[in-house]
Amino acid sequence: MVTDGTGSGDQGEQVNQLLSQYVHKLNNTMLPFVLELDDLLGKMNEHSRLDQLKLQRFDTECRAQLEIIQRIRSLISCTSESDFE
Repeated sequence: MVTDGTGSGDQGEQVNQLLSQYVHKLNNTMLPFVLELDDLLGKMNEHSRLDQLKLQRFDTECRAQLEIIQRIRSLISCTSESDFE
């Protein structure tokens, strides 16, 4: 699809809709795992050292994914090319 680069009208709305759907689906997919992870992290001493390391690494990766979601969410509010500078 070729556009004039303005992202106006229906085309801009389609892009924002795609970004919104992506963020929404990722949030819904991650939420149960993040909640369970929080519970397991709260009981860290009940796990072996190996499992503690796995949980810590999983927590790090989840936080990275949540940061990606935040960056994609911020794209929705961009209204001009100068927002990317």
